[in-house]
Amino acid sequence: MQAAYPAIKAIDPGATVVTGGLSPAPDSPDGTLMSPVAFLRGVYAAGGRGSFDAVGHHPSNWPFMPLRPEPNFNDNAFGGVTPKLYETMQANGDGAKKIWATEMGAPTPWQGSDAAYLAAYIREGYTAWSAWSFAGPLLWYSYRDGGTDPGDVEQHFGVVSRDFTPKGDALRTITELLQG
Repeated sequence: MQAAYPAIKAIDPGATVVTGGLSPAPDSPDGTLMSPVAFLRGVYAAGGRGSFDAVGHHPSNWPFMPLRPEPNFNDNAFGGVTPKLYETMQANGDGAKKIWATEMGAPTPWQGSDAAYLAAYIREGYTAWSAWSFAGPLLWYSYRDGGTDPGDVEQHFGVVSRDFTPKGDALRTITELLQG
């Protein structure tokens, strides 16, 4: 990061350099998994301050709603981890920088989630995200389903089906929220 940042800025001073998207994970005792907050603290400890313009974060909390309260903040990547990432940024002098939601989604239909769930998930997520002063863009994963295999969850994250059929009010909900 320390070498890449000035190189990117030399080519395009207006570029926004975003850290890699931090994915939900617990802190495992053997170090094979690291939570987003622990990772960001490690970036700062290694001298990463000044080497990025925004923090990338994957705040999906599926199968639970984005703001579902959890006893351990790390068990909710959206409502729990995101504010803690910002606290870490503030503690390291980066309180003016934003967190970018570089991937957020919820698969439907999948294990009881349906089009109504998807629209509610989108509404709660985008509404909360837009209320945080430290939040940058929220990028939805993904527009269109990757396939139709009912056994592969990764094929069902679109707001439209593989054949471009809208999933209930999901697409309309995003459009309404983005239009204000």
